[in-house]
Amino acid sequence: GTPHHGVAIPLQNNELAVSFVAKEGDALPTGVKVVNDKGEEQNVITEACTDLHGAAYVDNTLAFGCIGSVVLYDVATKETKQIALKDEAGRVSTLKFADDSDYLLANYSVNKAPATEVGIINRNTGELTYVTIPAAYKSALYATTDKGYVLAEDGYLYEIDFKTATISTKIHAFNAFDLATEAPAIFEANDALYVTMPSYQKVYEVHGNHTHEVAKFDFIPTSFIVK
Repeated sequence: GTPHHGVAIPLQNNELAVSFVAKEGDALPTGVKVVNDKGEEQNVITEACTDLHGAAYVDNTLAFGCIGSVVLYDVATKETKQIALKDEAGRVSTLKFADDSDYLLANYSVNKAPATEVGIINRNTGELTYVTIPAAYKSALYATTDKGYVLAEDGYLYEIDFKTATISTKIHAFNAFDLATEAPAIFEANDALYVTMPSYQKVYEVHGNHTHEVAKFDFIPTSFIVK
């Protein structure tokens, strides 16, 4: 079938923020609009989010990743901000957040090259700051209230301070690995941070500047649901 990606985010008053394809034949959406429970359009958030991929909903802020920009939308005021990326070919396709944070953590890559930077977005001001990661990473990102975490191919878990936009520490979690064959994950449960590498078939808890094995599987885990 036709390639498709999209978002549908429940809002208040039985409304939804839904993506749409502006031009027939496009593989990915370029716009987002608000519809009511009958599917009727209430207002358009944006029609200029090229290849929309990745979304976040924090407090009253909606965020969408695009090629060349990130779109922020204030649900209360219905104001849209379009934040330009530093390279018009740059792309944000993953947005991580904590419910009580003023910041969003975004991946950042250009022309499908390996990602070596992340973006920190202040959702209140719209300010976007970049942080260089010493090694390439793929999709292993996580955000808490004031810190972000990135697991890179050199095996280090990098902790990023959102307020200073710097790497505050790094933890040697794994041996170096190949981004083409591994899909590591970072998640949080019971106020503790965990990292995993599917081929290891293990889960590690982060303690200070080191990791401790807490679980081993007899199969290769591909995803985790935390309750």
